[in-house]
Amino acid sequence: MEWMDGEWMLYLGLGIMAAAAAGAVIVFVVFRVTGRRLERRLTEEFGKKRH
Repeated sequence: MEWMDGEWMLYLGLGIMAAAAAGAVIVFVVFRVTGRRLERRLTEEFGKKRH
């Protein structure tokens, strides 16, 4: 059975959305790790935040 053009576009779109979601998760994790590291370094250099 051969796929129609609409089916290719549907599955291609789903694949692109899945790749974007996976990339967003990776970026979120990286930013959390680097943010914690930066917070620790700033606390060492300048002390705790004053609110």
